[in-house]
Amino acid sequence: MQGTSCSCTPPKYNWRLDFNSPCPYDDLSSVGGIEDYICQISSDNRIEILTDYTILEFGPDLSDIIHVERGENISLIDGDSIHYSSAINYDPYSFSKGMIVSADGLDSSNNKVTLNWTIEWTNQCSVEPNLENVSLGWFVFDSLESAVEEYCYPCSSKKKSKKCKSKKGKGKGGYGKGKKKTKSGKKKKKSSKPPKKSKGGKRSKGGKKSKKVKSGNGKMH
Repeated sequence: MQGTSCSCTPPKYNWRLDFNSPCPYDDLSSVGGIEDYICQISSDNRIEILTDYTILEFGPDLSDIIHVERGENISLIDGDSIHYSSAINYDPYSFSKGMIVSADGLDSSNNKVTLNWTIEWTNQCSVEPNLENVSLGWFVFDSLESAVEEYCYPCSSKKKSKKCKSKKGKGKGGYGKGKKKTKSGKKKKKSSKPPKKSKGGKRSKGGKKSKKVKSGNGKMH
């Protein structure tokens, strides 16, 4: 996680290939969790086979590539799937900001057709992109894993992040000093009982108690 951002994207992706699927026409705002995207197909011709693809996953900026996967000299047909494990699947502390995908296919005349798409996440905490059945050209998001709870919902997961834990010394009234603890770790409790009074008279400097003597008029000395 970076600052107040979270990793709410799937640790693993599955794309079902649909060669009839175009780039989306809307802004995908209903999906949630998407900052921006670009999708372009070089030709309107339908491909018959996918021959290669490259997936680049980037961190805080486009130049920070954190994971790469390639499929070369392949022959995938319509309905086949591509599986991809995100960088956060290997290292939960890595920060995925988005991915760049490029894929080539051949149409019925063996002409090359290229698909390029880029997607950028908002990385807003507690917001998982609803990507199921969303298509970016021939790539249809399908059967995705849920985000890692600890890194997407830091304040509600069983393993709360440090920024959600109460600060040391926080008392009931705010962030002031709390009650002091004893060496055993338990908090000292204030006694509700009044202090005990000593019996008898005051002690003299020698340590002996002074005796009260009645005088003739009945007063104590």
